[in-house]
Amino acid sequence: VTIMQSLNKSQNNVGFKKSPKYMPDALWPLIGALAWDDSVFQIWLATESTAVLRKRYLFLNGELPKISLRPEVFWLILELLKTPSAPKICKITRQCYQRDGWAGFWEQWLLMELLQGSIIKINVLEPELKDLLIGLPILSLQNYEQLRKNLQKNNTPTLSDIVDKSWHDALPSWFEQMPTTE
Repeated sequence: VTIMQSLNKSQNNVGFKKSPKYMPDALWPLIGALAWDDSVFQIWLATESTAVLRKRYLFLNGELPKISLRPEVFWLILELLKTPSAPKICKITRQCYQRDGWAGFWEQWLLMELLQGSIIKINVLEPELKDLLIGLPILSLQNYEQLRKNLQKNNTPTLSDIVDKSWHDALPSWFEQMPTTE
C-alpha cells in the first residue's frame, strides 16, 4: 500500500494528475523519468523495500541487498492499478513490453509483492497482462506457487521476452532457500 501511495505522490509532484489531456505523447516518458528518478521517491522506495526484506528474511552478514529498479516496472504497475491517466500509460507500458531484458530479479520481486499483497487485483487483470505476469520466471520458484496458480486460472501460460536473461544470476541465495509462507 505504501509503495502505491508513494507512486501517487511522486506522480502528483511532477504533474501527472494535473497534466492537460492534450499533452503530447512524447512527454509522458519524460514525466515518468522525473517521477521515478525523484530522490525523495528513490529514498522512500529503498527504505520501504528493505523494511519488507527485514521482516521476512534473516541476513546473517547484516548487509541488506541494494535494490535497483528499471522504470519499465513502474509503468507496468501504473497500468495494473488502472490510474486516471490509464490510456496514455497503457500505450507507454505496451512499448515497455516490447523491450527485451528489462525485468530482472528486483522488478519481478516487486511485481510479485504487489500481487501477493492484494494491491493489484488478479481477477480483474486483462488477459494480456495476466499472460505477461505468468511468463515471469520468478513464478517458477516455490515462493510463488500459489500466486502462479491464481494467475493461471482461465489462462494458458506464455513465456515473455521481457525478462532479463541474467535475472537468475541476481537471485540472492537466501531468497531461493526460503520456505513458503503459505
